[in-house]
Amino acid sequence: MIVEILKSKDAYVYTSDLSFHIPHKHKHLTTEKINNIYIHFIKFINLPNNNLSKFTNFHFKCKHGKNLNYITSNKLPSENWDELIEFWSCHNNEFASIKNLTIKIRPKGILLSSFYLLINNEDLPSCCKSQENTVKIWFNELSCLDHKNISYDYLEEYFLNNNALIICYNNVYYEIKFFYTCQNLIIKNLIFNRCMKLGIKEKKENINYLKI
Repeated sequence: MIVEILKSKDAYVYTSDLSFHIPHKHKHLTTEKINNIYIHFIKFINLPNNNLSKFTNFHFKCKHGKNLNYITSNKLPSENWDELIEFWSCHNNEFASIKNLTIKIRPKGILLSSFYLLINNEDLPSCCKSQENTVKIWFNELSCLDHKNISYDYLEEYFLNNNALIICYNNVYYEIKFFYTCQNLIIKNLIFNRCMKLGIKEKKENINYLKI
């Protein structure tokens, strides 16, 4: 049984059979059957808040298993943000000086992107020291991050400003449509997880490649 909890604290309960137990303090509103799955719409009463946020009290470990110690963390701008400068500018080269700015990390701080982090070389453990003052570490080089969490965090941030993502693989287009974010509750161990509801549409097309 899977429980999908919306931001309104209403919920959808997915079960393989019609009968299931719900405490009396919660309200069972409707039930619908789709493809042999029963979907029960529930009104939760006094459900506790579960704030599942990204990078909250997170401990990064390098590929050797040593902690990356930091005090502050900040988000980097979106990828290719500088390409939008001219688009929003009323005058030619109005923000030219911004393009030449160098990112500077605070002492004992890190900067986070969707797939990597930046850290001062002096704040790295001795096993990972570099010749550069600022070091970029991809998340797949860290020993404590799961690829599923990385993919989810990227999509969550992407869909803040977009409602669909199109991917082409083997001449097949996949349109991933975003509906909403929510939480799910695994009844067996009572663990909350971040999740989002997506729809995927597949379209096959012949693509002619130009050889140069």
